[in-house]
Amino acid sequence: MLVRKVIKAKIMDEANNGKLEALKREYADFQKALRGEDVSLYSATRQQAERFLRKLRKQNGGKIKQKEYPLILRRDVYDVWITDNKLSKYWIKIPVIGVE
Repeated sequence: MLVRKVIKAKIMDEANNGKLEALKREYADFQKALRGEDVSLYSATRQQAERFLRKLRKQNGGKIKQKEYPLILRRDVYDVWITDNKLSKYWIKIPVIGVE
């Protein structure tokens, strides 16, 4: 049996605008990659997009529904940790292209 975990999160208002724009760009480029466009993505995110695209084509007879899909990240590319911070108990670090 395959176990999946969906994490719903939001970006806090205190986030750096550069980080926010980088996340928005990564999400938008992930959506474009699922439509077959050639875009710049973090390498692991690109691999997930290609894998997900193959799965969608197999399920839908080669056609892709034109809708937004959730950003899928492999477990080995992001970090989650618990803090005593007043803003949030949980923090996540998501890699994006162009940001170190």
